[in-house]
Amino acid sequence: MSAPRKEWLGLSIAVAVYCVLRALILHTAFDATAMPQYELFPMGTIAQLAGVDGGLPVTRVYDNAAGQLVTGFAAWPLFAVFGHSYLALKLVPCALGLVTLVCLWLTLRRPFGLAAANIGALLFALGPTTLVKYSLMASGNHFENLCFTALALCCFVRMHALGVSGARLAATGAACGFAIFVFLGAFTPVALIAATHLGLRGWKSTLHDALAAGTGFALGVAPLVAINYVTGGRGFAFLDDKFGGKDTGFDLARIGTRLREFFVEHLPAAGQYEDFLGLSGRTVGLVFLALFALAYLYLLPEALSASWQLVRGVFGRGALDARNAELGRFVTAPLLVYLPLTALAYSLTNLKIAPYAHPVECGGYRYFNLHLMFACVLIAIAAARLLARRALAGRLLAGAALATGLANIALVDLRFAKTGLGAYYLGYNFDQCANQLVTPRNGYSQGEIVAMVESYRPALRPVLYAGLGRARANYQAIKSRGDLAVLDLGAVLEPFAPAHRAEVARGFGEFVRNTA
Repeated sequence: MSAPRKEWLGLSIAVAVYCVLRALILHTAFDATAMPQYELFPMGTIAQLAGVDGGLPVTRVYDNAAGQLVTGFAAWPLFAVFGHSYLALKLVPCALGLVTLVCLWLTLRRPFGLAAANIGALLFALGPTTLVKYSLMASGNHFENLCFTALALCCFVRMHALGVSGARLAATGAACGFAIFVFLGAFTPVALIAATHLGLRGWKSTLHDALAAGTGFALGVAPLVAINYVTGGRGFAFLDDKFGGKDTGFDLARIGTRLREFFVEHLPAAGQYEDFLGLSGRTVGLVFLALFALAYLYLLPEALSASWQLVRGVFGRGALDARNAELGRFVTAPLLVYLPLTALAYSLTNLKIAPYAHPVECGGYRYFNLHLMFACVLIAIAAARLLARRALAGRLLAGAALATGLANIALVDLRFAKTGLGAYYLGYNFDQCANQLVTPRNGYSQGEIVAMVESYRPALRPVLYAGLGRARANYQAIKSRGDLAVLDLGAVLEPFAPAHRAEVARGFGEFVRNTA
């Protein structure tokens, strides 16, 4: 086997492990990764309705991140090939996770070496469980954004490893801009990438880079600007609510409490491992956290030194020549900074972290997906550094981290009792379209709502009118604080033409029965 082919062997093994593990989970335990209320709409419904009569206008479903739109349109060709099943929808995050794995391998390969690349790719393929489950959940934002953030990081690292050029600057800028379009939370890693670039190049060279990088960034972020312009700044209103709304602000006591919650309660639970071979999932999660902490502390002195060089480089000609072995030191620094920055952001917001219902408890820890990905990378870097010194600690660190990933075998139903369920479930939910028509956020008038329903093919209209009945009943229930006795069917029916009232009433009745 030639050297170039041997070099790709580790990546091939990681890809195989990634695919086999997820295929087994989807085939034997599909329900363990199902969040239909967040997957089937809008993502699956966008794919189902794309190009069909009324369609599903993106401005109607856009909330605060466009990953839902990206996932929905990416599912369109998969629906066309594999049918409109729930399984086909889940192939989107699964495929994006595979691209993420390759990007991480390429990111680590040149500045950190082949061992770091192989360990990092295999760690990502195996876990933690939150990452594994989310790679099979078409949530639209909280896993899918890893792909585009990893792509931006890959472009940045390879640009500095191969030499800065106009084309590479534009590509990196575009990747960074698009990552923010997909998920507003990507602003933090993108800002760290920009700060590192400034330190590596110095302010004078960075000004010279600004035209190419800025042009690429503008192209990448343009969809975000456009959709927020059309929706009246809906995404930025979300940020304003989370950072400037109720229970936010610079209150030292509150910040201290939130930081304690983040590090003491939420971070240890973020991996959401399953019980395996007599070990509790919490124990396995604590082991992974301890390994991450050891890697973090081992790399911290080097990162602090690199950070100081980057600060000095801003005001000079830049840090040491990045096209050598020193590049790894400067890449490690922003990776270490990400977690404390995330903790600080959490302490200043009113974001909530809490487990979801079984078996998708990991949904409550969606904000940790990027941290867990970076944790895999940092453990790989530390292990590779120790292995290069022929230290036993390197083998122990890598081996123990990979061993925690074996706990994900517990996600596979080895009895093979109920297989292939996802192929039989529908991958969309028309009913929820009605919620987007009546939500105050969109501000549609009754006439506009009816016109949009009528724009769909006749077979779908009864479903949507019934959905409107359910949605309107739900709003009445919210106002009455759950008192079903005061729900007013007449008030719900009155705005609709007589021809539509039977279906609206049916939806109203379904809501009452389900709630009662």
